[in-house]
Order: sequence, then structure tokens, then C-alpha cells
Amino acid sequence: MGQKRGYSEIGSPEPRNRPSFNGTKKHKSSKSKHRPNEGTSTWAKKRTRTIERLLNRNQELPANVRNDLERELGALKATVSDKSFQKLRSAMISKYHMVRFFERKKASRLAKQLRKKIEKTESTETDEIEALERDLHVAEVDEAYTQHFPHAEPYISLYTNAKPEKEDEDKDDDKLDYTPLKHRGLLHTERPPIWSDIEQAMKGGPHALRNLRERRPTELTEEAQSERRQKKPKATITDGALKAQPKPQATKEKPAPFTKVKGKAAVAPKNRRERRLQERQAAQPVVKSDDDDSDEGGFFEED
Repeated sequence: MGQKRGYSEIGSPEPRNRPSFNGTKKHKSSKSKHRPNEGTSTWAKKRTRTIERLLNRNQELPANVRNDLERELGALKATVSDKSFQKLRSAMISKYHMVRFFERKKASRLAKQLRKKIEKTESTETDEIEALERDLHVAEVDEAYTQHFPHAEPYISLYTNAKPEKEDEDKDDDKLDYTPLKHRGLLHTERPPIWSDIEQAMKGGPHALRNLRERRPTELTEEAQSERRQKKPKATITDGALKAQPKPQATKEKPAPFTKVKGKAAVAPKNRRERRLQERQAAQPVVKSDDDDSDEGGFFEED
């Protein structure tokens, strides 16, 4: 068997979780600062500010470096604008989804009823057919309005002023039949201005309708916002504001504790005790003597 080691060779055991008493505290290493992932909107905005500061501060950059930075800056601004537009577009779609859905179903149902009514109407009744075709055109534009209204703009409802009327007894016949008097309030009400734009876009085909639906409002773009900040005049102080400002109070200067003596300028005392003594002496009444009677007057010089 081997020999056991002595106590001096092993040393005194210490508990594992025992804190150190050397006067210093051990802090956990703080996590590194969060950095946005490349390609995100936050990263693009941060990189844009960095390049703008670099271009403004360093006016003596080489031409090739400046051109590369300006090219990157333009691409980053386009990325930020696209991200902002997509975020706004998604929010507006989810906000007005239900309104657009119900109005689209209503417009498509009206168009379907009008087509069936035109097919059933005799060809001799030209006036009625023309009225039905005009209503059919309005219903088709209404349906396109609900589908191709610009997604990034607040949706304007078409049938807000429509008054609900009593349902007929036979609902199945009402779905298949069209009564102009009942639906006149839906098809002959005033339409918003963009309704005519959609009507014109329908003549241009699906491509024109898609461009109208995906158009971006100029007042919400990043460039327009930056231009408004630059053109905003700085606040200037008007005459009324100047009058309203409190005037600084003028401090009264204390008279010198000494007076001017005939022929000589009195020297100011060096400390407070001498100054008080001189004030007390000046306050005491002066007793005239025979020697003081002269043409020059008393102690003080008269003007």
C-alpha cells in the first residue's frame, strides 16, 4: 500500500461556494450591445445616418469614396422607403379588410342581378335596357373600387348613406330579381373622387388597376418628410415676444463712503472699520470756530 500524504502537503480545504474576501466584487459580464441584423429596416436607418454624418463632416474625402457612399446612401434610402411602405400597406389592409369585403360582395351581387334582369328584359324596351346597363356599369366599377382601391390610403366607403329597407317575404326571389327602386339608393349615390380614377383605370386593363392599387401616397414618403423638416422656418422672436420678456433689473450703485475735499480727492479706506469710522465722523455736526470764517465756505466744497 502507498503512504498517505501529510496534512502540510495537502493544505487546508476551502468550501467551493465560499465568497472571496479580497475586497473586490465579481460582476457578471454584461451582454454586448444589441446590433440590428443587416438588411433590416433598423439597420438601414442606422447605416443611413452614419453615411450622412460622414459625408457632412469629411468634406475632403476622395472622389471615388464619396461616389460609393452616395450610391450606397441612395440604395439605403430606397430600402427604408420600401420597408415603411410595406409596413403601412399591411396595416391598412388589415384595418379595412372587413369593409372592403362586405362592399365587394354587395357590388358583385348587384351586378349579377342586373345582368339577369337585362337578359330577361325584351329588346323592345330600349329605355329600360339603357337604364339597366348604366346601373350595371356603376356596379362593375363599384366592384373594381373595392378590389383596387389604393392599399396605402384610408378606404372611403361607398354605401355609407344607404338606408336598410324591409326584406321581402320571399328571400330567394329577391336574390334572383332586381328592383330598380330598391337599389337606386345604392347605385345612384354620390361617389368619392377616386371612383372616377378607377373607372379610367379599368379602360387601361389589369396593369393600370394594379398600379393604382399599389401607388404610394407622396405625403407619407421619407423624402417628403425630410423636405418638410428642412423647409420648416425657425422660430423667430417677434416684437411682442421681446416686450413680453422681463427686463433685467438695474442694480443701484451705492455711493462712495467718502466725499470730495477741496483741492484733493479723498482716498477710499482700506477696510470696513475705517470706512464706518469715516461715516460716523461725517454724520457728526461740525462745530465752527473763528478760524473757519473764510470766503471759501465750510469744510465741504460748494458747487
